[in-house]
Amino acid sequence: MRLTADAIDLGQGVSVTPAPGWTVGDQGPGWVTLHNAFSTAEMEIKVKPASGNDPVAVLQGDISRLSSLSTTGLTNVRDVGAPSGNPLQGTNFQQQASVTFNADGTSRMGLIPVVGSFSELLNTSTHQSAFIVFAQNSDASAGADSDGQSMIDSLL
Repeated sequence: MRLTADAIDLGQGVSVTPAPGWTVGDQGPGWVTLHNAFSTAEMEIKVKPASGNDPVAVLQGDISRLSSLSTTGLTNVRDVGAPSGNPLQGTNFQQQASVTFNADGTSRMGLIPVVGSFSELLNTSTHQSAFIVFAQNSDASAGADSDGQSMIDSLL
């Protein structure tokens, strides 16, 4: 693990700036997993070609393929509502869709309940997307949500 405040290049001109105190847990071509200082919150970002121009449909497809797209180890994902989409004013992405969930995450002690969100950022011109899985357990600090949002904003 490396502590970083520098932007992490995810390819295709997209980078993410980790929130203060967040570390790189793992990284590969086009993806990164970040953890907060206490490992009570995690964000995984994967930049990839989009399967369409509708951010809600792309997000739903990625959620249905979660086990092949995500390394977060989430199981028993439930309470996934209807995704909502909205336009963005970003350089890299112009559309976003997101939905919250409850699930079981993995820890050194075994399974632990987590809450989180799935998000899809979509560039309708280049057909690139960023699939984002953000999860936190009940021990996460009140600032974990704002940390997650600041990292998503850095992708735009």
